[in-house]
Amino acid sequence: MRQARECLRRANFEHAEHLLRRIIAQDPREGQAYELLGKLLYRDFRSAEAAAVYRAWLQASPADPVAAHLVSSTSGENQPPRSSNGFIESVFGRAAPDFDATLTTLNYRAPQLLFESAMAILDPSVVGLEILDLGCGTGLCAQWFRPLASRIVGVDLAPEMLAQARARGCYDELICEEITAFATRCSQRFDLITAADVLCYFGDLSVLLEAVASLLYPGGLFVYSVEELPSELSSSIHRNGYELLEHGRYAHSAPYLRRVMNHVGLPAVVVSQAVLRLERGSPVRGLLSSARRPGVVR
Repeated sequence: MRQARECLRRANFEHAEHLLRRIIAQDPREGQAYELLGKLLYRDFRSAEAAAVYRAWLQASPADPVAAHLVSSTSGENQPPRSSNGFIESVFGRAAPDFDATLTTLNYRAPQLLFESAMAILDPSVVGLEILDLGCGTGLCAQWFRPLASRIVGVDLAPEMLAQARARGCYDELICEEITAFATRCSQRFDLITAADVLCYFGDLSVLLEAVASLLYPGGLFVYSVEELPSELSSSIHRNGYELLEHGRYAHSAPYLRRVMNHVGLPAVVVSQAVLRLERGSPVRGLLSSARRPGVVR
């Protein structure tokens, strides 16, 4: 595996593919080889081959949550309403050490875009906010929002990501928990809640967003990003307004966001389009949404 990873790092993709296929042939239960090979094939627009790799992986390891998720995303069958805890913990736990460096190469902009969206609505002189960062990861959002805060709480499911966030030094409290479970049980209230590139691991947003709405003070603001559902899918018959796409993340339509936000009592102030990052050399198009809980800002 080490030699295959080095080939990938050096962009020697042909030899990396050869090594990964050889590893799988020697040990059909080597999950990381399947995952890296599938990502390599996806990168080269060889989607059918990537899907076959994931199916072979699931057949060899039926209990693997990453294999199960990627088979659902590439086949379109048995799509879950959200990514499983096992998938999130596995993928982001392993990604944590190189996470920030990887996102830098992809021109990742979601935290900055959310900050700009919030500042377009908040009083420019605002300070002393109680802020909740859902799916905080390594703490990239907190870097932007810390000057506005009297207190920032970060929540994430992957302990390895929280270790990186702790080292960044921007949070007053870090909690290792699935964000829906946290939002449902939490008794604290917040002036501002952020979720940067987190809701792309949820399809149906209604349960989570209803819980989020209850955590805001009256007049409190929620800002978040999602990937935008391609128009050819959002206009198809029998679509719910979201879809699990082949890369393993969910995408949502703007009408769906407005509908679910109104349903949970957080009418959207703004839903705008933006480029969140690059993938396979092309822009990943997203939606930025800002919504206030009705009431007077404290």
